[in-house]
Amino acid sequence: MQHNVYSIMRRLIIAAEKRDLENCLSFYEDQVDYYESGIMNKDFIRKDKTAYFKRWTEIKSVMVGEPEIYLEENYHSRKFQNKLVCSK
Repeated sequence: MQHNVYSIMRRLIIAAEKRDLENCLSFYEDQVDYYESGIMNKDFIRKDKTAYFKRWTEIKSVMVGEPEIYLEENYHSRKFQNKLVCSK
């Protein structure tokens, strides 16, 4: 299972590096616990990703360590760290 989560997270990182907004959004459910923002919907994520892509001319990510998988209230949560290198 952990390898599968790693593969999914890697595909999300590649989509972000390519600035493929629709592909990025396809990795999110309608409501998610979104970083430090709390429970957010896809409209919020769309606006956040759009602003993020406008802010940086180059986006590179490297996953640090293995993803952590844990159960939380009847659904799977995935957590990973990544190192971002962005430039204007």
